[in-house]
Amino acid sequence: MRAISVDGAETVANVADFEKRNELPFPTLIDTDSVISTIYNPHKSVPYSVLIDKRGTILRVRER
Repeated sequence: MRAISVDGAETVANVADFEKRNELPFPTLIDTDSVISTIYNPHKSVPYSVLIDKRGTILRVRER
């Protein structure tokens, strides 16, 4: 499973603490160049979350 969540740039510093505190069972990616964001979030909505299964199928999208 992959989860993609898009927040503002000011939250990047909080990612490591969030991962530890919530014991996330999956890897995270910080997309500072917005390459991945552009693919999955072409309208640039913030916040934005995408849940993707291991086959690459988008299971759920949440905007705002």
